[in-house]
Amino acid sequence: MGDYNQLVVFDLIRRAKTGISRAEAVAETGLSPQTVSNVVNRLLELEWVREGQRVHRSGRGKPRTLLHSQADAAYAVGVHLEPSPIISAVLMDANGTIRRRANTDSIPDPNEAVMTIGRLCAELIDGIPVERVLGIGCSVPGPIDLDRGTFIDPPTLPGWDNFPFLQQVHNATGLTVYMQKDSIAALAGELWNRDRGLDRTTLFVYAGFGIAFAVARGRELFVGGSGNAGEAGHIKVSIDSAPCSCGRQGCVGKIIEFEYVVGQAVARGILPDRDRQWNHTELVAGMDAIATMARDGNAVAQDLLAESVDAIAEAVVITADFLDATDVVIGGTHAARLAPQLSHAVEREFSRYSVLAPIHSLTVHDADFAAWVGAAGGASLVFDAQMSPTSTVLTGRSSVGKQA
Repeated sequence: MGDYNQLVVFDLIRRAKTGISRAEAVAETGLSPQTVSNVVNRLLELEWVREGQRVHRSGRGKPRTLLHSQADAAYAVGVHLEPSPIISAVLMDANGTIRRRANTDSIPDPNEAVMTIGRLCAELIDGIPVERVLGIGCSVPGPIDLDRGTFIDPPTLPGWDNFPFLQQVHNATGLTVYMQKDSIAALAGELWNRDRGLDRTTLFVYAGFGIAFAVARGRELFVGGSGNAGEAGHIKVSIDSAPCSCGRQGCVGKIIEFEYVVGQAVARGILPDRDRQWNHTELVAGMDAIATMARDGNAVAQDLLAESVDAIAEAVVITADFLDATDVVIGGTHAARLAPQLSHAVEREFSRYSVLAPIHSLTVHDADFAAWVGAAGGASLVFDAQMSPTSTVLTGRSSVGKQA
């Protein structure tokens, strides 16, 4: 339990942005003064924490020395694969601050993508003592096989089915590698970075090229039986939308699908038609154009985005009621195009239709890392596995794919 107590005390110090004394750590953790003193001494030796100023908190007692976490105690690389895929990567320090970031254009070939990840990783950690780089966390579209570190016929990554991604990234970087669905990783990032809040039941809404959810209870991630919890695209929110790939109509994933929204924009005359299928880059540009027109007052563009917003809000509240969620966090690369309307729509939908509205409120937050939440979440997977006092430390059961 010594290691676990060390993580408990470090996590408390890390989250105390203005510092915390040993006596306050005793009161917060319930550990004995001797245990806290021993743990703090170890953390000082490891250079995970440092002593700051001496302050009088209250009364006549002697001044107390404040403890602060050391941002450069450890680093982690986070990588996010978006469909096609586009690769974004960050270097994060132990305090949850992104120190460096990079991204690339579309790389559809998995072997070439892995080589690019290796190159980006080397660039990001250049000059960092290798012993302080804990590993690399990969935030990826699902579904995935955590045990094998592979993709399972991912709809947004054609040609990646059964590709040994986890092993190949380890071979390319030489680092310990973690792998998790992007929505779950994104929530891990929010939990690692926030000093307060999100300590009840949290629903994370990842709006990217598709829609996915993630759930945490008291800062513990719920990943499901296979690590693929949060598949939200087939929640039915309409009866008359275009047919989904699953064969049904009204799926939220279809209503917000870039190809569908851009197609509607073409049909309604606000985007030019093409004599071929739009590629990924063109679809993203089309969505950006729709968002710009909506901000400039174009009624058709506003209606198109409102359809996406309303569909997501309905799916969110259905799920929030099922989970009895108290907090919703919204992030992802598509979230900015829908802000702030999506947050308002979720609040409105909950107040009007949730059976739980008379019992408690639903607090809606924007993700701290915004469009970089996927890559930041990847880095947080590393910290969460090695520096957080989660149940994984006690049980030895991992909630992520790992290759060391």
